[in-house]
Amino acid sequence: PDRHMTSTAAPRSPWPLTAVLRCGFCGGAMIIRAHDRYGCAARGRHGSCAMNRRIARHELETRTLAGLIAWTEKPGGWKKALEDSRAGILARRARLEGTLAETHGAMANILEAVERGHATETLLARLQALENDLARHRLALEALPEVGKAPADAPARALTRRLRAFRPIVAAPAQTDGRHETLATLRGLLRSVRISPGAGRYGVRISVEPDLEALACYALGTLPPLGTP
Repeated sequence: PDRHMTSTAAPRSPWPLTAVLRCGFCGGAMIIRAHDRYGCAARGRHGSCAMNRRIARHELETRTLAGLIAWTEKPGGWKKALEDSRAGILARRARLEGTLAETHGAMANILEAVERGHATETLLARLQALENDLARHRLALEALPEVGKAPADAPARALTRRLRAFRPIVAAPAQTDGRHETLATLRGLLRSVRISPGAGRYGVRISVEPDLEALACYALGTLPPLGTP
């Protein structure tokens, strides 16, 4: 299933970012281990990882958002990557729509033959296969992210502005529904967040890897997976 789509029946995780967190040493999961702090799951369960640093959940959430905002503010090829991603989404949509039209045409031809009295087993089996293909292509089209019209300003600036609006919500200490939904939206814009030892005895470094396709949709006006401030 598309990881940017969220089922209303899915259980609500109390820690929305956990799904994209990775240990910078072993590449495994990072989980809440004690006192609302994230640590390497492999180290906690088996002692098999050298990652001995932990980070408070609230600090990790605020630093992850800051890292994503900083990434959008960097000059370079990411702006082109966003536009390329948008173009890719539109191209896939066009291909699927073309395939649907061809499938409809093939089904119409078979139905016409059946109406003329040529309902052979082979023809009926072909019709069933086309109906299955039609259902599959429709599902693929529905799962494809919608890409809205480009905003008046550059998509890159629009993206940074929308992410900055998350700051006061994520910075708030209270675990409100609005904060939870904002973090869930943030999770949908990330491919991974790697946590590694930083400077000093207790320092932690956070490396953010954005999901370009999700960011393209978000920058170009598509509604995010859950909530938005």
